[in-house]
Amino acid sequence: MASIWRCAYNSDHATGVRFVNVFHVVVHDSTLVPGGSSAADVRDTLHSALTTKYRAMLPTNVTVQSLVVREELAPGSTAVPEEASQTIGLAGTLSTSGDMLPPAMCILASFYTNAAVRSGHGRMFIPGCGPSANLASTGLWDTSTALWTAVAAFLDELKTNHGAGLFGTDFTAHQVVYSRTRRAAGASAYWFDVSSYTRRAAPHWLRSRLTSP
Repeated sequence: MASIWRCAYNSDHATGVRFVNVFHVVVHDSTLVPGGSSAADVRDTLHSALTTKYRAMLPTNVTVQSLVVREELAPGSTAVPEEASQTIGLAGTLSTSGDMLPPAMCILASFYTNAAVRSGHGRMFIPGCGPSANLASTGLWDTSTALWTAVAAFLDELKTNHGAGLFGTDFTAHQVVYSRTRRAAGASAYWFDVSSYTRRAAPHWLRSRLTSP
């Protein structure tokens, strides 16, 4: 059985600005495990696999507060979705030496699947891009920096298939692009496996990160 989970890292910049990075995973439960995976199971698996690499993308003036995992139910369902939260409370690990970039400036990552439809694409705004030294003289992101490398490491891990349980076979979880619209319309395909990503070389300006929270 497959289930879809909405996952969100919640972080706070030193200025008080709140960063929220949302992604979806599909979980395939083993037929040998009665009851299937819980929200806590999914949370623990993702926290173990991703949080250290997520923190590696963020400067030390950003604190990762939590990872929240919530079950996505079919639109119109009256069932109660499962949810689990992991309190983290740890700072990013990138240097904050030198002049800092504003919180609104970020790396835009785009996600791709094998579905040639609009719903088969996704994106993430990587938060808190640290010192101005992360920019090259061209005004683009400097691809030789620890930031650029850390973003790739996190995104590679995100689309990896993560096994859980004693032998890693109780369930598996990996990143997908989820379409609530297609699910509401009754489409049989409403989630798509993420097969690749790109990091945009040009800085992106996200105006919602100019205000607190």
